[in-house]
Amino acid sequence: MNLEYQVKHTLVSRWGELDLNVADSMTGRLFRIQSDTYKMVPSLRVTQDNISQADGSVLHPRWKTGVVAIVQVALTVMLDPSSDTGDDRPACDAEMREMEELLVLHLNAMRKLEANPQRLRWSPTGYGDQRLLDDVQLLDIWDPSYDLSGELAMIQFALESPFPYGIDATEVQTTIPSSGGGSMGGGVTIVNHGNSPQSPVVKVFGPTNEFTLTNNDDLDDQGNPKSLVYTMYRPGGQAIHTGHYAEIDFFRGTIFLDGAGVDLVAGLDPELSDFWALQHGPNDIQIVGADCKVLSNNSWA
Repeated sequence: MNLEYQVKHTLVSRWGELDLNVADSMTGRLFRIQSDTYKMVPSLRVTQDNISQADGSVLHPRWKTGVVAIVQVALTVMLDPSSDTGDDRPACDAEMREMEELLVLHLNAMRKLEANPQRLRWSPTGYGDQRLLDDVQLLDIWDPSYDLSGELAMIQFALESPFPYGIDATEVQTTIPSSGGGSMGGGVTIVNHGNSPQSPVVKVFGPTNEFTLTNNDDLDDQGNPKSLVYTMYRPGGQAIHTGHYAEIDFFRGTIFLDGAGVDLVAGLDPELSDFWALQHGPNDIQIVGADCKVLSNNSWA
């Protein structure tokens, strides 16, 4: 996902931001990422069944799991705090202790998810936006290690995101009016410039009793566009009134009134509904029965 270990990274926790690979302009203290253990990748969940009638096996789709980032930082101090590229020396004594304490302060805040953002951001070379892993939690932390001279302290940690991709920091908001009548056409194109499918968040605005939200470029196993079908006429369903909206999280498979209100999942038709994703490239999104806004980000794996 990200091979550039040497670019600026930032830990974001409830205690603020901690930059890696960038020297503090006043003290010269620098958390320098090491290349030998750096890793930021999702893994694959593979299911394989034997065929009872003959030799061989049944191959199932490969699903990506969440991303794990493994980062090892050396605690160093720049001799010239105004330069990130000059000579440095190992942090020692109080410097080393205080740097370790600051790093662990942020990591401890990531042991569980909180209302505040928890992210690992980085700045790809020559790219016009930052990228990030969202909702990260601390997966593991290793004891400090030292080089052969016993001077250079290094701390390694692992962060895990539930999402199987990293995303651009800039969110794209796309308003889509109802195409009406249930006929094809009248959709709006959303382009995912990344290399991985991305699960958006969609706000469907009232008043509406039922709606169908379709991605004509995300196809099921039979080659048909995937849709999400909602109706108040199912047991437990309800109308969405003027001034309110249904917030659909396509990654978590949830739908709540106004984002945090009544659970509206009873109104989804399970036989006709799929939680679709924005595929690489253009996606023709259509809604019938309501207007909506799609919140999306370019995604990368």
